[in-house]
Amino acid sequence: MLSIFQDFGFVEWWKAIAVVLTGAFAFLALTRENKNKTTGQLTVWGKVSIAGILISSGGGLLAQIVESSNQAIAEKRRHGEVVTMLTDQARLLRPLKIDKVFGEFSVPCEGAYLNFCNGVRAFHNGNPTGIYPIGLFDAFPGGRTIIITLSLRFFASEDEAKAQLSAYDDQKSKYSAYMVLPVIAGNEDKCGMRVYVFPPTNDVRLFIYQSCPFAGVNNFGGLQSHLDLNGLEFSTQVGPPVTGLPPLEPIHMGIIYADAEMDTVTNLTRAQANNATIYITKFIRNIPPSIPGGNPQ
Repeated sequence: MLSIFQDFGFVEWWKAIAVVLTGAFAFLALTRENKNKTTGQLTVWGKVSIAGILISSGGGLLAQIVESSNQAIAEKRRHGEVVTMLTDQARLLRPLKIDKVFGEFSVPCEGAYLNFCNGVRAFHNGNPTGIYPIGLFDAFPGGRTIIITLSLRFFASEDEAKAQLSAYDDQKSKYSAYMVLPVIAGNEDKCGMRVYVFPPTNDVRLFIYQSCPFAGVNNFGGLQSHLDLNGLEFSTQVGPPVTGLPPLEPIHMGIIYADAEMDTVTNLTRAQANNATIYITKFIRNIPPSIPGGNPQ
């Protein structure tokens, strides 16, 4: 019998006592004269009964409020523990390994890029559905054999990425990856970039036709999951460097991880760091890309 009450705390005991007291005062009210028949006023027993009922009922209500509050706090704590557990499981199931990168870049059609853009537009106007010939890239700065180095430096947040502008030290980032892209994607392995003209403004853009193997990957931050990545510092370099050459302007980029999940990054903020043009952004999770011909193969 006593084992029933072994888990009772203060609130449970107070609720039980309040119920007993309310019943006792109610019984007292029924068995005693509560009102003077001559004057119509409450007797001493009547006052005691009513006061006892009010106090015990109020105490029971207060105990119920305290119990409900404690239950809500406990439920919130359990919910937090479940969320933490599920988040940890999700991180284990989403390892930090980038499989592919794709993106689209606007070519600044001026200066060293002008002849290339004019040639691409002229071909497009005469052959709107034609395949762009390799010879067009002879007018690209550095020629058809030039490479483009893609640098991705990840941070825990966009603000953290901005704070590292002056340092430009790779070891300040949590995770970094580098890719060397031929300016012309081959027909066999398809690794590299291709060109396209976007009407109605005839905007000339390069897009990553297919991601190349990474030239280097560094995990300085000890991160385990791509869910930990929330800030990105990104740059491209047409190499070898050409003095005064404007940077390729990224329109948007996509990152595909080893677990086949994807992040799309847009709205990149342009900045300068140590004479290099870089772009900073935060992640927009799991938005499909819309790159003509540039989706991962």
